[in-house]
Amino acid sequence: LYQRQLEWCLPRGGWFLAGAGVLLAASLGSFLWMGRAFLPEFNEGTLTISAVTLPGTSLDESDKLGTAVERLLLEVPEVTATARRTGRAELDEHLQGVESAEIDVSLTMRERSKEELLEEIRERLLLVPGTNITIGQPISHRIDHMLSGTRANIAVKIFGPDLSVLRDLARAVETVARDVPGAVDVAVEAQANIPTVRV
Repeated sequence: LYQRQLEWCLPRGGWFLAGAGVLLAASLGSFLWMGRAFLPEFNEGTLTISAVTLPGTSLDESDKLGTAVERLLLEVPEVTATARRTGRAELDEHLQGVESAEIDVSLTMRERSKEELLEEIRERLLLVPGTNITIGQPISHRIDHMLSGTRANIAVKIFGPDLSVLRDLARAVETVARDVPGAVDVAVEAQANIPTVRV
């Protein structure tokens, strides 16, 4: 059966190539109207909140900030429990200093929408001084890390040899990004020249 079809197709190869070209052009053309996200927004029933302060912050101070964030979260009626990790070990696949805390938040949704809940949480967490707060969900958070290497859906990375120039550029980008409609949790990753000891 295959041999007979092949014998019929080979003399008409030009037509088949033209047809394949038309199909290829149509598929590439349809790309312009397709959505850009491969995954829908998740509704996991939990949140992952990242609270990062300045590099070099002591473990005790970072613990106080993390505790303050957890207290504010537990005042929200939908929040049923929190669990916090402060820093990550050097050999962990996701190395973080003690200035960084991840808080897993369990939710029980009530009458209000998720957007209203997130708005209240963001307003409450503005009360914690000196921290960059980002709010996501566990699976979404891991996917964002795999795609961009950051906790955010969108990351702007600036490279160069001078840290002070990079900070100025980052602040300029942050100012512009805050004015983008729908942008939330806009923050510059805190980086500083600090002395370190490797043990």
